[in-house]
Amino acid sequence: MTRKANKRSNGEGSVTKRKDGRWEVDIPIGIDPATGKRKRFRAYAKSSAEANAMRIRVLRDLQTGAFIDSENITVGEWLEIWLDMYIKAKVRPNTYDNYSMLIKKHLKPTIGKVSLKKLTTIQIQRLYNEKLKSGRIDGEGGLSVRSVEKIHTVLHKALKQALTENRVYRNASEGAVLPTRQQKTIRVLTNEERIRFEGVLEGDRLGRAFLLDLYSGLRRGELLALRWTDVNFEQANIQVNRSLVRIAIFGEENKTQLSFQDPKTVKSNRTVAIPMGIMAELKKHKALQNEEKMRAGEKYEDHNLVFCTKFGLPLEPRNFNRKFADLMELSKIENFNLHGLRHTYATILLEEDIHPKIVQEAVDATLILGQMLE
Repeated sequence: MTRKANKRSNGEGSVTKRKDGRWEVDIPIGIDPATGKRKRFRAYAKSSAEANAMRIRVLRDLQTGAFIDSENITVGEWLEIWLDMYIKAKVRPNTYDNYSMLIKKHLKPTIGKVSLKKLTTIQIQRLYNEKLKSGRIDGEGGLSVRSVEKIHTVLHKALKQALTENRVYRNASEGAVLPTRQQKTIRVLTNEERIRFEGVLEGDRLGRAFLLDLYSGLRRGELLALRWTDVNFEQANIQVNRSLVRIAIFGEENKTQLSFQDPKTVKSNRTVAIPMGIMAELKKHKALQNEEKMRAGEKYEDHNLVFCTKFGLPLEPRNFNRKFADLMELSKIENFNLHGLRHTYATILLEEDIHPKIVQEAVDATLILGQMLE
């Protein structure tokens, strides 16, 4: 093989042009304690400039202790490095928790010990197929298509970063085939069901929370994070600017806490017009809440929340879902979940001949609207 090498002092490594046109970077990185043999870093680049930049970066990482031995690193080790170095400071805490869970529960137990450089598309495809068939943690069958898609998203992003750093020759997840997701039929309340539902809300302590949800299209977390300062009674609108979510407590196994976070996207931060009749109900709710404050006295923790416990604390999202299920049972409405109120809200707006673009912005749900207009 004909090579053109850029020679340097011992320890600085070399950059060599190969016969196939690629540039090879070769740097000594120490002694393997198990074998006593010298270990080397070898990687390839498309140009001399790219190869020399890589050589300088590796030498710098060796000096600072930040170097990662790509030749011997496993998929599991790289996933942990990627999660800590590239994801932790970039995404929302609950997103980080979800990525961490997928890595811990699904990726590391299956392909975690495979060499990162030797990971193949067929290994990844086998992983996806097995997860669909029998991937549930509780052993009760397979994962949903959506869950497998989430696993793929994490693995694909981690391998993409590895490719960018020349730790792998290609992203092996690119060739994997994901299962087809069947489109679910959107369920909205009929006018008759809506009347029954509104009927059971009367007199319920949290009835006005679900009533507002029905006529605002808010997500559960947005509704539970709403403050009185976000409610403008004069202009009959509310400002959506945060969300209540449950996240893992860093460093503590299986412990979580409620947290207020910024909206998912820029469009999620929005102003929503509210019917005057619903605003009147909110005023009644505020008066009743003030009475609860008086009764609770010093036990009341005022977070200025529109919807909270009798002592002012944030509502547990799962309990809010259970309350909704109870109200559905009282309404004799079947096969309908809380998220369906957002779909129903969009339907209400469309039935009032409001322009679809305005509906899309009000609901902040392009996918929902697109499905409804098909």
